[in-house]
Amino acid sequence: MANLKLFKFWGRSPLTIVEMIIGFSSIIGGLYLVSPLLSYSVMTNGATPLVATIANPIALICYGVFLLIAGALVVAGIIKRKYRWRSSGLFMIILIRTYGLLVGFLVAGFLPLTWLASLVVLLTAVVCYIVVRGFVTIGGGD
Repeated sequence: MANLKLFKFWGRSPLTIVEMIIGFSSIIGGLYLVSPLLSYSVMTNGATPLVATIANPIALICYGVFLLIAGALVVAGIIKRKYRWRSSGLFMIILIRTYGLLVGFLVAGFLPLTWLASLVVLLTAVVCYIVVRGFVTIGGGD
């Protein structure tokens, strides 16, 4: 019952809250990639397959900036109720996550399941994009 009150208080559907989580996580991921925290993490723990593949700092910063912009578009589109911003941001996230998934899969291979988390985020973003674009309607949502 508390969950329903939260959704009514926000005036949003559960799918919109999932979109908000994807948007905020993309913003945090983008900030992490363009901040000095990444170089500290690589020095301390070693490079991930994605970071090792995109060894060029400019390419890594571009990847982070695209994540940051896409997440900001999703969050701003939800807050201002601009469906075009939401769908553009979700489509950017789909493209960025597909690239990250392919790079991780090609570098690390199939057996270390490091690519599985990227696949889950990618598929969730695809479902959100399909609903926002109106290809499918889910029970009177946002």
